[in-house]
Amino acid sequence: MKDQYTLRYYGKEADVGRMGYYDAASVILAFGDFVGIVSRAAFGKDCKLKTSVSTPKGGSLSFEFLLVSGSVLTALTGSMSPNDLWNLMRDCVEAWKFLLGKPPEKIAHEGGKIQITNVDGDVNIFNQNTNIVINDPRAGEAVERIFNKPLNEAAGQVDITSKQMPGEKIEVDTDDSGYFVDLSQRKVKADHILSMTLKIVYPSFYSNKWKFNDGGSSFVAVIKDEEFLRRVDNRESFAKGDFLGVKCHLLQEVVNGKLTTTRTIKKVIDHIHPPVNKDLFIE
Repeated sequence: MKDQYTLRYYGKEADVGRMGYYDAASVILAFGDFVGIVSRAAFGKDCKLKTSVSTPKGGSLSFEFLLVSGSVLTALTGSMSPNDLWNLMRDCVEAWKFLLGKPPEKIAHEGGKIQITNVDGDVNIFNQNTNIVINDPRAGEAVERIFNKPLNEAAGQVDITSKQMPGEKIEVDTDDSGYFVDLSQRKVKADHILSMTLKIVYPSFYSNKWKFNDGGSSFVAVIKDEEFLRRVDNRESFAKGDFLGVKCHLLQEVVNGKLTTTRTIKKVIDHIHPPVNKDLFIE
């Protein structure tokens, strides 16, 4: 089997072909590790790929990886198709995005595929070996270095292309980058749906991430209520001091030894305008 992958970064410094030396080295090593983990999940633990990397090109920041399997490997594993490796890698990347940075709620095997349920209760179908990859802590560390860190530090996009699969592309942008974490190290400590009233600190009319205050602390939460977001797009008015009555999903986890709390607005029940204070002495 022989193929060539191109890993390309877009946005800010990447568009002029710039990336820090240590960041570039980290990405190259991480992508090599990730492809190795995916290939072993696809073709067996004895699978080994030789990887070489070309120098970055201008116009965007890109790295080219040449993947080659030797004759001994082919004899051990049978026919290795570039299509099989590409499809599994694509499904793994899509699974990380689908899981929203949280471990699967449920996994069921179905006809040579796996059916994964995410934290929102949504269901999707993936390659049967996807679960091997997303639960491998080395793969989790690799995708953090490939997607999470570069895109959080400089907004943009990453794509992966294959010479053997022309016309196909694996894409990750800044909005999805935070989902690429080590899922194997996440332990849920609290998982509740709460009815709450939240004060709007900072609305966002260009994304679904708003800042709120619950009376004790301020935090950023993703709003998942599509009906409410459509009302925002249709110019629903907001003023200083407005509140939202919501159904809020509170998820508390231990991630790599650190306690994290994530809040997601599942449903906006009410948009509350505070009463206007009137001057009693005005006639």
